[in-house]
Amino acid sequence: MSKNLTIKWHGKAEQGVFTAAAVLARVLASGGKYVQAFPEFNIKKCGAPQKAFNRISNSPIRLHSLVLDADIEAVLDPRALKYIDIKLGAKEETIYVINTTLSAEAVKEKFNLKKNRVFTFAANSTPAYIPLMAIIVHFMELMPAADFKEKLLESLSIKRDSDTAAEHIKTLDRALSEVQEA
Repeated sequence: MSKNLTIKWHGKAEQGVFTAAAVLARVLASGGKYVQAFPEFNIKKCGAPQKAFNRISNSPIRLHSLVLDADIEAVLDPRALKYIDIKLGAKEETIYVINTTLSAEAVKEKFNLKKNRVFTFAANSTPAYIPLMAIIVHFMELMPAADFKEKLLESLSIKRDSDTAAEHIKTLDRALSEVQEA
């Protein structure tokens, strides 16, 4: 990683939107990165749209504000594509990582993202943020895969039993082998 990286996570309340940002921050920080994770503060009703953010850097981060123009837009809930404008505040080079059954090419076409990199993966059984994190970490070269798996397993084991955490880790390999890129 050669520069600061910002991520905007989209989903609904109670789907793990802030958990995604917090777990990614914990994992990357344990690997030596400087990371921030924070939610968009609003009234959380179950099922209401929610955003969370990450800032990632190799040096201390002194900026403390919302991420308006993210480098990566990560969409946890495929239904969110119906009610959010994923291009709002995005840059020309923003990368999209989306949990959907649509192909990456179909997403590019549907949302007119011709100049953007798009990654799609259908995360249907585990928390959607786990495979999306793996895709982001792998393609942005934030941490070696083996280190990421080890640190993620440690992080997930804090709140889950080790068998459940290990089961979630299995989805990482599937995500990296089945991810579509366009």
